[in-house]
Amino acid sequence: MVRGKEKSGTYKRVMRRTPGGKSVLRFLRRNPAKAQCGKCAADLAGVPRKRPRELSRLARTQRRPQRMFGGVLCTKCSRREIITKSRSQ
Repeated sequence: MVRGKEKSGTYKRVMRRTPGGKSVLRFLRRNPAKAQCGKCAADLAGVPRKRPRELSRLARTQRRPQRMFGGVLCTKCSRREIITKSRSQ
């Protein structure tokens, strides 16, 4: 019998074949939504869709791009932000 928490849409149902040859129904957590830009809400490139626990296991260079505002702003917004900051100095 399925546990109550696995009846909801939170878990994805996937058929897997065991080493013994049986087909088993597994319940896997779904991936979160794509990371979005803080200004224009565009999807961020280079940021993986992982749960927080899985993200913490990745190397820092795999979690987000290695540039200013990487993982926070999209490339267009970050470029615009860098230009405005350099003009104000």
